[in-house]
Amino acid sequence: MRSYTASNVGLRNRFHQRYSILLAIVLLICAGGLLSVAGCGSGSGGSGGTQATKLSVTTTTLSAGTVGVAYSATLLGSGGSGAGYVWTVSSGTLPSGIVLSSAGSLSGTPTATGSSTFSVKVVDSAGNSATESLTLSIAAATPLTTYEFTGDTSPVHDPSIIRQGSTYYVFSTDGGIQSGYIPIRCSTDKIAWSACGYVFSAMPSWVASTVPAATNIWAPDISYFNGTYHLYYAVSTFGSQVSAIGLATTPTLDQTNAAYKWTDQGVILTSTTGANYNAIDPNILVDTDGSVWLTYGSYWSGIFQQQIDPATGKILPGMVYHLAERAASVSGDPVEGSSLVHKGSYYYLFVSWDACCNTDPATDNYKIVVGRGTSAHGPFLDESGADMLAGGGTILLQGDGMNWNAPGGQTVYLDATAGDLIVFHALRVTANYGDYLFVRTISFDTGWPVIGNSTVQGP
Repeated sequence: MRSYTASNVGLRNRFHQRYSILLAIVLLICAGGLLSVAGCGSGSGGSGGTQATKLSVTTTTLSAGTVGVAYSATLLGSGGSGAGYVWTVSSGTLPSGIVLSSAGSLSGTPTATGSSTFSVKVVDSAGNSATESLTLSIAAATPLTTYEFTGDTSPVHDPSIIRQGSTYYVFSTDGGIQSGYIPIRCSTDKIAWSACGYVFSAMPSWVASTVPAATNIWAPDISYFNGTYHLYYAVSTFGSQVSAIGLATTPTLDQTNAAYKWTDQGVILTSTTGANYNAIDPNILVDTDGSVWLTYGSYWSGIFQQQIDPATGKILPGMVYHLAERAASVSGDPVEGSSLVHKGSYYYLFVSWDACCNTDPATDNYKIVVGRGTSAHGPFLDESGADMLAGGGTILLQGDGMNWNAPGGQTVYLDATAGDLIVFHALRVTANYGDYLFVRTISFDTGWPVIGNSTVQGP
């Protein structure tokens, strides 16, 4: 029989204590699936094989898509063997037009609106697997979804459009660095736009005495009647009622024609501080009976109308019609930029509501609004039956909250030959809120206007 000394017993006890501690640590590591060793088992994650950490799908939400716009998203996983991930759809259906690659890429161009819920499965190189349920929502395209325009399309504010022959002409508010007044842009396809000079090389002489503080020209409106092109325009300063509307004419818009020449016809309407209207934002309706009507106004009691003499382009004596203003609860009466057209059985009054030109353009909330009536002089009612004189109006277009803000300054142009159009500006969020030209089709098939998503086809 072997004998033990006191030191032998103490050494043995210390060995057992350390062994017990080490065993406890190993058991804890195995239980947590943090170490793969013989006797530990397969850990706690996935199915099949062993893994350092549990395999999981880390993508749990997907950004929304839009019909007709290319979509792309990459699914992510973590854990398991850390390599060789292969992805599949394990249940449910992807949105129409979208596919999932084995590398985890969701891509394609959605073709229909709606929300699709589906499950994806990822398998790693060791055979471990994990699943996750995802939802992908697809929204309808809007007039702001695609920006296909090229060339000279910014800065453009308050555009007005007309076609002569195969060429479209856009006139807009002065802006940026320019060598004249009232910029002209030209296009034969409504997509690619070129700078085509200016209406005036200098400010019209009457402006200095009528609106002394004015330094540029706003919101021109182009129309054709009595064999002549008429361009009505406004001069003012921001936030002021010291304003005026002027008129320039030319026999042709074709600058290669020897007859091309803009002649300023002078001032046709003024307003002063304290008036119940503001003489800016002119728009012309040439009605089916040949009568011509000037619609104008901004803030200060809203939108008004007077008749124009077709022979002179000047205002005729007679009735002043009040067409629209904001509800009494809306501070400042922010309504302007009227455009009036006669289509079918109705007259449609388009206006811009709210702020176009804040110091911080990110806070602008301009929007395009419409009402309709059976007379050129109103009343104009929205889709709920509310009168635009009492603050009614159906919102037709507003910012998308992502890429484009504050669309407005619109003009509707009816063209029985080449198709009806609406032009407006919108602020491009990703371009420091610069104002850009939009040209879109507009239809009235339902009795209410619908803005299309392109220049060449219906909505």
